[in-house]
Amino acid sequence: MWNAVLVLTCLSAGLLVGTAVQARLRAPGQTAAPRGRRVDPLTAAAAGLLVAGTLGQALIGQEIYDRYLITLVPLLCGPLLGSLAARPAATSAASPGASATPRAVPPRSSSPSRASVPTTSRWAGAVGLVVVAALSWSVTASTLARDGAQWRAAERLVARGVSATDIDAGFEWLGWHSSRPMVTGSGVVGAHGYTSSFADTRACYTVSQSPLPDMAMVETVHYPRFAVAGSSTLWVQRSADC
Repeated sequence: MWNAVLVLTCLSAGLLVGTAVQARLRAPGQTAAPRGRRVDPLTAAAAGLLVAGTLGQALIGQEIYDRYLITLVPLLCGPLLGSLAARPAATSAASPGASATPRAVPPRSSSPSRASVPTTSRWAGAVGLVVVAALSWSVTASTLARDGAQWRAAERLVARGVSATDIDAGFEWLGWHSSRPMVTGSGVVGAHGYTSSFADTRACYTVSQSPLPDMAMVETVHYPRFAVAGSSTLWVQRSADC
């Protein structure tokens, strides 16, 4: 699913760039939009906070994932497309025998009316909206269902007397129960790859989406993959080193 999100993001970026180029190569007789147009303050604030937060994470040594920058695409392309909007020329060419005085042409709205949008474009937009909505729902529901099932499985281990810092149930669990700051390479290497960033985690028990070799089976946990439908399984296993 994540690969599908990346593909859709790249396609969307390509379409936005194509629209920007098309607006730049405007038809003869049109001029660029007037200068001095203000950028929407909410868009500017969101982009500024996103960039500042990402740079702040880098400065303090936290890991930065490429998905953090996906939000920058609409935030930056919005003002770009707005600045490239075209309007009709201020004057029209004089016809033979007509007055030489330029005739003002009323400005045209930059927002196309429904009638001016081709039917195929409307259908393409509707299909794209449905696909993105379905993909967003499935990714979100699947992630929340998995994370919730992992957390509950780890809580059952704690109820049996296992220390929370001896359980590798994903990044959220490790970070929430660790008493030390996240430092890459400070801990043991576990199945999920995040335990190495928390020095007080031993990863004696692992809650994973697939069975791991060289670990004893404790139990399997079944949960609805998409929160309300589907089925998936988690494996709770114990390391022989503990």
